[in-house]
Amino acid sequence: MAKIRGLAERVLVVTLYLILNSALNLLNRWALHDAGFSFPLVMTASHVLCSVLCLGPILLRSLHYRVKHAEIMESVPVLRGLVIVGLCNGLQIALNNASLVYIELSMNQVIRAFIPVIVALFSVCIEYKVPDRRQAVALFAVSIGVVVAVFEESKKRSVLGVALTIASLVLQSAQMSVASRMLQGLQLDSIQITLYTGPVAFCALMPIALGTGEAADALRFVGARPLLSCVIIGGGSLLAVAYNIVLFQTLRCFAAVGAAVLGNAKVIVLLFVAHLLLGEASDWTTLQLVGSALTFSAASAYAYFKVYPSQHAADRLVDLKTISDTLEMPAKTEEEKQQFVVAGSASFAIDDDDDDDGGAPARPPDGASAPTVAGKPERKPVGKVSAV
Repeated sequence: MAKIRGLAERVLVVTLYLILNSALNLLNRWALHDAGFSFPLVMTASHVLCSVLCLGPILLRSLHYRVKHAEIMESVPVLRGLVIVGLCNGLQIALNNASLVYIELSMNQVIRAFIPVIVALFSVCIEYKVPDRRQAVALFAVSIGVVVAVFEESKKRSVLGVALTIASLVLQSAQMSVASRMLQGLQLDSIQITLYTGPVAFCALMPIALGTGEAADALRFVGARPLLSCVIIGGGSLLAVAYNIVLFQTLRCFAAVGAAVLGNAKVIVLLFVAHLLLGEASDWTTLQLVGSALTFSAASAYAYFKVYPSQHAADRLVDLKTISDTLEMPAKTEEEKQQFVVAGSASFAIDDDDDDDGGAPARPPDGASAPTVAGKPERKPVGKVSAV
């Protein structure tokens, strides 16, 4: 009976995950492109604010969250990390939503499959973590697939949409790298991350929306079409809250491999639904289809290789951390530093007694030899020339 209940829970979680993720993405694409609500900053700010308002009572009623809240508030590094993560998260979601104004949701998902490559680059530069040979091959295949698909897309549609999606990926990768280093060991779930980063994201997005005039345009749109605006903002916000909760439950029910497989299955379902409801990908070329297939298959392989890395020594690439430690010069002691300063001062000393201004050098006292300068021949007195 317990096994049946566990299986039913997993099936329900997977179903809700696929439905909510697809519904949220499709609603954003329809609202930003087809419905005329082209205000991605206002939309993102509304979603994060509604998420905080809906999930806030959980923090107040749960003893576990209250205890964790006290620990977080007492740690300045943790608060600083949450602020950085909130800023990056709010901006990357806004940039990704803005890209849906210009490109299809299907192509957006293809480009977003490039995120493992960017995260791997950040890991190499910041943490000196180098992927093994199999992972490197999979990342290279992902890069080739995305380049092929994006090149064909840029010839038909807006380059700005592609650029916005890539900028969103870079910010998201930076957010993940910063979060893994600054929030390591804190073990925050998706509800806590939403509660603590949501206000930061809202405070970061609204000044930009006010400064660019997007907030004023959104208010005029709401006044002209209040029912449609309520559906877009309210429905999207509720979907975002429900999706965050289901996402947390998904991570609890499945291991890393299962979550990776479910993520790729979500993309396939989303592409199919977008094609069915919005008519997307109907005019894709053969190269776009090949590039997309290569991207998702290579991304799935990388997820598998990431969870199950190779145990063979031949598959391991050179460790940059080892190279850095090997090439790093050992620190000098204070005595060695002082000797270096004294030696350097003596090497660069200037002999004022032997200038090139024509002045005669000082004559040594009787019985003393003339001083010599290193690197210069000893000067000998020149005898007088007798007149003929």
